[in-house]
Amino acid sequence: MGKLPTKCVIIIKKASSYIRFQWEEDKGTENYFELKITTLEVTGGLALIVTDFSEEDEKEDMILLWNKQIEVLRRKMGM
Repeated sequence: MGKLPTKCVIIIKKASSYIRFQWEEDKGTENYFELKITTLEVTGGLALIVTDFSEEDEKEDMILLWNKQIEVLRRKMGM
């Protein structure tokens, strides 16, 4: 696995909808990631949706990164 980014900045936020971040190393590109919390229609539960618009050759690294980050979040929430 390659070197993973470490710092990001908020590029857009829309209250109660989503927030977009960009890794510092991607400044000046169209690469960013978005976090969105949505209510599931069927169950009424909440879901965190992570959408990462990064380079195609970084796809596997980003999947590993987000899976690990969600695992850490779930553990800290006691899930």
